[in-house]
Amino acid sequence: MGAGHRAGPLKQSNKRHKSGRHRSKSALDAVAGGKVGCKAVTGKHRFLVGKKARRLQAKQIRENKRAVLSENYVFSNNYLHQPPIFVTVLSFDRNYTSDELIALLCSCDQTSCRNTSYNGCLNHLCIKRLKSRYVFAAPNCANTDVVLDYVKVSDVIAFIWPANAEITAEDDILISTLLAHGLSVTVHFVPGLSTMATTKQKEITRKNVTKLIANWSFEDEKLMHCDNENDGLLALRSISTMKKKQPYMQRMRPHLIAENVEKTEAEGNLCTLKVSGYLKGSLLNVNSLIHILRLGDFQIKQIVIENDPYVPDKKIGVDTKISETIFKPDINLQTSLLSEMIADPMDAEQTWPTEEEIMKEALKTKKIVKNVPVGTSAYQAEWIINDEDEISDEEIEDDLEYNNAMEEAINGGESDCENGMEIEKMSVISDTESSTDIKEEEINMAEVEKYRKARENEQFPDEIDTPMDVPARIRFQRYRALKSFRTSPWDPLENLPKTYSRIFKFSNYRHSKKIALSNIATKIENSPPRGAFISIYISKVPVNFIDVWPRSTPLIIYGLLAHEQKMSLVNMVLKRHPSCTVPIPNKQRLLFHVVLLLFVAADIHHLR
Repeated sequence: MGAGHRAGPLKQSNKRHKSGRHRSKSALDAVAGGKVGCKAVTGKHRFLVGKKARRLQAKQIRENKRAVLSENYVFSNNYLHQPPIFVTVLSFDRNYTSDELIALLCSCDQTSCRNTSYNGCLNHLCIKRLKSRYVFAAPNCANTDVVLDYVKVSDVIAFIWPANAEITAEDDILISTLLAHGLSVTVHFVPGLSTMATTKQKEITRKNVTKLIANWSFEDEKLMHCDNENDGLLALRSISTMKKKQPYMQRMRPHLIAENVEKTEAEGNLCTLKVSGYLKGSLLNVNSLIHILRLGDFQIKQIVIENDPYVPDKKIGVDTKISETIFKPDINLQTSLLSEMIADPMDAEQTWPTEEEIMKEALKTKKIVKNVPVGTSAYQAEWIINDEDEISDEEIEDDLEYNNAMEEAINGGESDCENGMEIEKMSVISDTESSTDIKEEEINMAEVEKYRKARENEQFPDEIDTPMDVPARIRFQRYRALKSFRTSPWDPLENLPKTYSRIFKFSNYRHSKKIALSNIATKIENSPPRGAFISIYISKVPVNFIDVWPRSTPLIIYGLLAHEQKMSLVNMVLKRHPSCTVPIPNKQRLLFHVVLLLFVAADIHHLR
């Protein structure tokens, strides 16, 4: 077999077709031929910059990020001057409560420092070896409103899942409600997981709990142990080092959880309320309004930056004292508490038209639409008279559809009556047959009527039956008939109630929202920094507010955006939970959780 080819030392080197520093012959021919070069750089080449310019741009971006981080806290280099991490603990295990987990986390380090708030609901923990501070809260899962209040302001939410991976229907509804409002970072604990006898049993339990958690699509499904002090220390380290994700509501609004509440300067039924706590979220302008949850909107009298009372003693070796700074509002710039417009009683009066309006109306030519044959001129169309009694094809089709729908409704009503007769007969037969003490359930006719109305409203959303006990002319005297919903003109502001003149209207809602949100990003001179421990003096608060306020409910203060305290008309999209099978009629009083507001209203439903 012959040897393969081997390349020799001599190789062909072809000449490179590069013109070097001078122009090539083809470029010279193009210029000689009259080709015109590009006058301006277009496209992506316009954004190409040199190496030096890219370095300067990266340096500016880096400095801007450092400036933003330095503004977030008073002294970002020291963890004692940063606000503690707020952790809400929710337990779905009936054998392991939230207080047990908090007790484990607070006792896992012997050098830690622990304190409680004025009402005993918040537990403060400071660990030097982790260089972190924490605040733990354990609301009752049976009270959904209180749980939502804590979750809306939490940095981390800790869930305790049962080892058997079984939860109740109430817990299922609570988790769905929390996900609908939006959650921050979550951690998951399973008590008793590390103390199981065999590895196989541990793996089966881990898979079952992970499958249960995956039903709600949590971002982090990693399970943590909570059986001994080492597990608690690892959990605290994980909570302090994980990346915090703030929901949209926390980023857009300043908020404060009350650590201490005092009454000062009482005058009659009103007083000045001093609320102390850590400022989080965006910057709080002293000239803006604040909203106390479940109480209302108030003006700020002054804001004072104070020393943090939950910082450990001087043994740590860090000077934590800061000078007090007082922020007072400007009377000319302070936002008013006006929430409703002052109605003008003469606004709805009929005015006599002016001569100019009469002249303009006379000059208007009425446009008449006629059905004429193809090719007819305008002169010939004047001689054609339309029959007013003539019915169009569209109207005939509408009448046929309406008659068919009415027949179906009548047939459906007859079938309902037949079903009702069958139910009634069945109840009579059962009563005659059962001579013993067995009693059949009585049918609630009010509930049956509610379900029947809900079904009719779903089948015929734009129709309503005439009442049986009230004449139709009285029942529908507020309405005006239209010849056609598609072609008949109507004024949406016609015959509005007098209370409608008290609401504020936005000419351009998106533009107003953009301006209100853009003011958050700008630096406010007359505001305390984020993360500082401050005391807000709130003016004109009811005196008996603190005495009536339940201790298990947190006192949370939110800063309001521009125009947020004013009353307006709001359209919302409501989606019923799958577990809710009861029909919800119109004008029924419902409890609404809208961002930071909590109110009761009787809304009017409309099917999409």
